Amino acid sequence: TASGTAVAGTYDVEVVDLAENSIHRSRGFSSATSQIADGNLDITINGVTTGIVVQASNGNKSISDLADYINANVNGATAYVLDTGSGSTPFRLMINADETGVSNGVSLSFAPTGAGTTPDFVLVNGAVDAQLVFGGLTVQRATNTVSDVIPGVTLELTAPTSGAAKITVSSDPDAMADAVESFVDRSEEHT
Repeated sequence: TASGTAVAGTYDVEVVDLAENSIHRSRGFSSATSQIADGNLDITINGVTTGIVVQASNGNKSISDLADYINANVNGATAYVLDTGSGSTPFRLMINADETGVSNGVSLSFAPTGAGTTPDFVLVNGAVDAQLVFGGLTVQRATNTVSDVIPGVTLELTAPTSGAAKITVSSDPDAMADAVESFVDRSEEHT
């Protein structure tokens, strides 16, 4: 989309990668109420670590309760239980970064302090920045909405391109004339 300040011209933009969020999953459990070992779960997002003490007295011993606890206490991440529907341990605790980009990625560590099953989190999708090639330069952004590459133009990236895409920004004299005429008409109504 272009604003009124868009600079007319033809621009070559290649989309190499889309920005993505990080996604972690736990080992499989037999049910959403399966209990995990007491321990310390550290969730780090953009350099900020939130420590969670997993224990019965905190009400976060089951994977579903831990998901609720994370959602209530950790900014920048969303947790839920996924039922894969297959095998004897189909339930996984999933923890997703709320926003795309490397700086918003989630990292996890769990240190058990008691006996029981540890969640054994695995990174299944790493956080990625959007990467563009513009003017022969590689440009990286944390989001797929890029508004500072072409002056006055906001790009919504939806897929990598197979090469450079041509973006033409041109003035629309008819729309300008209509806008001026509308402004003049409104001004005359108020006089």
